[in-house]
Amino acid sequence: MQSFNTHTGMVMPLDRVNVDTDQMVPKQFLKALTREGFGRILFYDWRYLPGEKPNPEFVLNFPRYKGASVLLARANFGCGSSREHAPWGVKDYGFRVIIAPSYADIFYNNCFKNGILPATLSEEQVEELFQHAEKEEGYSLTVNLPNQTVADKNGLMFKFEIAPSRKEVLLKGLDDIGTTLQHVTAIDAYEKTHAGTATMYQEVDVKYYTNGRCSKFQFSVFVFFKPPPRLKIDAPLEHGFGRFRRHRRTEQLCNEDSRQDKPSSENGSRCKALAYQNV
Repeated sequence: MQSFNTHTGMVMPLDRVNVDTDQMVPKQFLKALTREGFGRILFYDWRYLPGEKPNPEFVLNFPRYKGASVLLARANFGCGSSREHAPWGVKDYGFRVIIAPSYADIFYNNCFKNGILPATLSEEQVEELFQHAEKEEGYSLTVNLPNQTVADKNGLMFKFEIAPSRKEVLLKGLDDIGTTLQHVTAIDAYEKTHAGTATMYQEVDVKYYTNGRCSKFQFSVFVFFKPPPRLKIDAPLEHGFGRFRRHRRTEQLCNEDSRQDKPSSENGSRCKALAYQNV
């Protein structure tokens, strides 16, 4: 992931509250398998008329904001569904910074995982930036992450707060995988001391096992996991399929008694006695 330190770019003001992720990337585009290409469909329903003709009334299509890389927004930006495609679209279009009074939690978290800085300023500060961006063509801001400041060339400067852990991942360019790989030495050491304890025994043929019962008594692959130290099992098969075989034998003996036309009471007693032996 691309690291973030300081960024200077033109501001594009999106003067709408509660901009949801379905407007950023509509649901019909969620089938894409890669993160590339979502910039073209960012704000698709607002940005295009039928036939994908650019909507001249939508701010993203204004010639004066072409090439903007700082997105200025209103409160509760990124609400709606949790789709990560929304920050993918924001980044793929070219925005590195979003400035808003508040964000939806999941969208806010996803921005850090994709190298986007979502800076939070007060409503009053955001309103002042909107006024400058709308009045001054080519208005740009410099966002300094180490100092946590947003400033323009006229001397305006605002401080923003950010959690130290989130600041670190942006400065180092770490996504979730990159953060995990920082602990790869400890992970390798743990895996070496906690090796698998599965033990192979008799085989069980899976094709003869349907609906939780064996239709034929044939074994192909059978795995017993090593029991905890307190549980002493001398013969694993005796506690596994050994017990199943005894139950199977009980059923066979009962069937044999039935075929020999023995009295039903005698059959019942014999089967009941065998059942007790199998407990």
